[in-house]
Amino acid sequence: MIRKNTISLLAVSALALGAAAAAPSSALPAAAAQSCPAVGGSSSGADHISVTFHNRSVTVNARVKDSGSGATRLYVSTYAGTTELAERSSSAVDQGSKNVEFTVPADVRGGADKVVYLVQTTEGVTSAAASCAR
Repeated sequence: MIRKNTISLLAVSALALGAAAAAPSSALPAAAAQSCPAVGGSSSGADHISVTFHNRSVTVNARVKDSGSGATRLYVSTYAGTTELAERSSSAVDQGSKNVEFTVPADVRGGADKVVYLVQTTEGVTSAAASCAR
């Protein structure tokens, strides 16, 4: 149930955040890790977020924190233009903070040009989405 709702939230958020109109046309080299805005609040959220765009994937590093009831996950979707390519989540964090690293596929020529992300608790509380572009 959470996954279905999260995917819908990420897709709607990507449109609201103004996804780019066209996919990259050629393979681009990996960029240096770039810092992205924090999401969530004081009881659950993610900060120290950095993403590295590769030709066919995006590496995500972040600190996920949780101090409320339930656990918290960071959900990340990759996009090429307005097309959602894939979505992955971090491991759940319950009562504390944890540095997470995971890879999200972007299996198109040139890879993703944008990620959209948010945090969601097992209690169903969802943060506003944020984005980070190549």
